[in-house]
Amino acid sequence: MEKTQTDIITNMMREHLLNRRSFLGASAVGVGGAILAPLFGAGRAQAAVGGSMKLMAWEGFTLDTELKSWREKSGVNVNVSIISAQEDVQAKLIGGSPVALDVAEVGASYSELYAKDLKITTPLDPSKLPNYNADNIYKYFYNGKYWLIDDQLAALPWIWGMDMPLYVEGAPPIKSLKDFLKPEYEGKLTIIDGQVGTFDLASRLAGLGDKFPYVTRDEMAAAWENLQPWKKQVRTFATSNGDVASLIASKEILGCLCTWTGVPAETAKAGVKSHTVIPEEGGVTWCDAWFVPKTAENIDTAYAFMNQSLDPAVQAQAAKTTACAAVSSKAIDYMDADTKALFDYGNIEAALAKSPIHALPPTTSDKYATYDDWLQGWNDFKSGF
Repeated sequence: MEKTQTDIITNMMREHLLNRRSFLGASAVGVGGAILAPLFGAGRAQAAVGGSMKLMAWEGFTLDTELKSWREKSGVNVNVSIISAQEDVQAKLIGGSPVALDVAEVGASYSELYAKDLKITTPLDPSKLPNYNADNIYKYFYNGKYWLIDDQLAALPWIWGMDMPLYVEGAPPIKSLKDFLKPEYEGKLTIIDGQVGTFDLASRLAGLGDKFPYVTRDEMAAAWENLQPWKKQVRTFATSNGDVASLIASKEILGCLCTWTGVPAETAKAGVKSHTVIPEEGGVTWCDAWFVPKTAENIDTAYAFMNQSLDPAVQAQAAKTTACAAVSSKAIDYMDADTKALFDYGNIEAALAKSPIHALPPTTSDKYATYDDWLQGWNDFKSGF
């Protein structure tokens, strides 16, 4: 029998035991040459590649296996602090006693916030990142607007993926988000609590197209009102991707409006087969990037680490390990069949045009609904449930 995309992802996730976005809680375990440790205190500034490098990244995205030989050859010892929520990163870098970090990970939606508002990033020198070039990097990710801010490279995109709806095998297949309105999903749907992707999808379902996050308060209100039929299908609001997996595994629900593609691997462990699918309305694309905080000390090693992460062979292995997508167009030459099958690499630009990355709603605005407006709208949407 031919393997589906979900089968491929599930097998890859089983093999690599990956948790994404604090998937099942903060259960960081040291492996290989990376040491998981709290990052406190300041050290001595270091020149040349080598020595201790302090990294803050999502679990499974530390490149421990992929860069093992590079670390050994270069004499690099990576001290890792695991992210459980993106806000953990800025929490370490703002205030009166910022923590020393050499490299940290940031989602595309947060890049401008970090660079312009919080001012916790250091402009990157492209000459020290030779793998970041137009021949190696897909056009969408090369000097794109989420990373090239005020004509300076604020962060280096290195891995991406897409969140999308999920349904249990045997339930009506999802081709459009409107399929969740079928009677079989009554009382069997979940939506992740406070998920920004839900705000995006609510806008699309209300006919606002690609306007999110730049929608007016009236348009936002209309989007929440339009989402009411989906609310009537909801059994409970999930707290996380891990909670979605638990609800599916316990057979309390049959579907989720938007979740991570790794969830089917977790439900499979409980004997429940589930599928993620890109709907007609498109998915919610994310992209993680490296940046050098202003507290960085081992800067040469930070640049070498980031540059190596874009090596095509490393990109291919990282895509396999994380069941995500490479930003390197040359990585496909190093991928096995299952990794290639995860994404339609021949039509990446078209896929990203249909499911583009979106910024966070503005923090303040007289014209558009702000992030706080969206959160309040979400809380109002949930009220009376």
